[in-house]
Amino acid sequence: MGKTGGVPGVVDASIDKLIVTNGAALRDKYGAGGLSRLRRALRVMRDADATRGVRTVVVDLSSRRTYSPIGLDPVADPGDHGAVLRLVDAVCELAVPDYLLLLGGPDIVPHVPLVNPMPAPDPDPDVPSDLPYACPGGPTDAASLVAATRVVGRLPDTIGVSDSAAAQDFAAAIRRAARWSTTPSDTYRAHLALSTARWQLSTAATALALFGTSEAIVLAPEAAAPWSAEPLGRRVQWMNLHGSAADSRWLGDPGFGVSISSDDIRAGTTSGTVAVVECCFGGELFDPALSGGALPFPLAYLAAGAVAVVGPSCISYGGRTAPDAADLLCRYFLESLLAGASTGRALLTARQRYIAEQPVMTPVDLKTIAQFGLIGDPSCHPVATPEALAAATATRAGRRIALRSTGEELADSTAVAAGTGRAIPGAVADEMRRSRSLPSPTRGARTFEVASRARVAADLPAQRVHITGRRLAGPVGLAVTEIVETAEAAGALRPYRTVESKHGH
Repeated sequence: MGKTGGVPGVVDASIDKLIVTNGAALRDKYGAGGLSRLRRALRVMRDADATRGVRTVVVDLSSRRTYSPIGLDPVADPGDHGAVLRLVDAVCELAVPDYLLLLGGPDIVPHVPLVNPMPAPDPDPDVPSDLPYACPGGPTDAASLVAATRVVGRLPDTIGVSDSAAAQDFAAAIRRAARWSTTPSDTYRAHLALSTARWQLSTAATALALFGTSEAIVLAPEAAAPWSAEPLGRRVQWMNLHGSAADSRWLGDPGFGVSISSDDIRAGTTSGTVAVVECCFGGELFDPALSGGALPFPLAYLAAGAVAVVGPSCISYGGRTAPDAADLLCRYFLESLLAGASTGRALLTARQRYIAEQPVMTPVDLKTIAQFGLIGDPSCHPVATPEALAAATATRAGRRIALRSTGEELADSTAVAAGTGRAIPGAVADEMRRSRSLPSPTRGARTFEVASRARVAADLPAQRVHITGRRLAGPVGLAVTEIVETAEAAGALRPYRTVESKHGH
């Protein structure tokens, strides 16, 4: 193993936390001096982890010494996501870590670009995802990603910026991530729920389920900057606004006015904050030059001292009047975190719970679990609860075994509607047009066959899912995408769900 971060590269089953990075890419980006600065910061993280009983090892994707024991070659191209995924999977299967931390942005450790499971009018060409790193075998097709078993997070640097100041900022981010502390759960009861008027009913239902009240919801754009320090100083931030690609602003409605910017977040967010973001592209990492120099939201949160940001890398979907898709996954994450889980375990259990509760994993569901990632150290435990302290005797190894078992069971039992789909059959399209309760097929509407490893066709809750979508026009050329799914079983059609995109393109 290499010595990135000064950590001896010994991969064995005693590793608790595995940090994966690319030393050659970091050296090319920041120079030898910058790499040395980052190694010193990683030693700070390693030592801080050790005081918590966590053995941390850093492995270098570019080091031949790293992979010769497992018969694989180092990664020559940091953008080769296939080679990176194979190496990470092999090391994780050997070491079986409790936590996997991807260190660096997508230009250092790449996202895996999954084929977008959604049909038109969803315009995303692919889904940048860290979910394959959480799945044994490193699958890259959406239908196989229901088998997530690993706790994964990413601590990124800034894409497109490579000067000494950027290296210093990244080293500072690593040190901040190492300084987290656990605080009583009451600290995280103070929350900011910022919602568009369009989605206020869904946001209110989520806030009520999480906090027992929906009175703290702030509607946008009436809440636009300048922001006071008090709401942004609350430890939990729930953002349900419109977002766009490479944009450092989130929008409200009606009117699609700017509600909040990443500069507001950086100036007002307090240390220890957990941000849960439904906005389209809310978890996207991009070159600040694309947004006039403003940081992407995840980096703005980290620069302000946030310990976790969970958000989507591309266009996401949720319910308008009742929580669905992104609303549910984000709620499950926060419920687990508030119960005392680490940030990484909270996201993994949220994914597993979401999959377990769906009768069928439709393309909307597959995209949802793939696009949401954790920005932050997955080993961080920000919340302390009496229940969590009482369960401290349970070993991390025991939890890891349970999480793996759950993922394997879901892989065998989950009904999945995947593939590229095909044109809706004529007889089905005719029935949809005649029915008042079913959507009329639109251009690009597709039919997806439902399959499962363990169930025979007769046992599936639906044999096919039909998806139709349309663009709901807004002002100045902006729009929301509405997706309607119809389930078919034994020849009978029934409404399944309607969701809307969280973007304003």
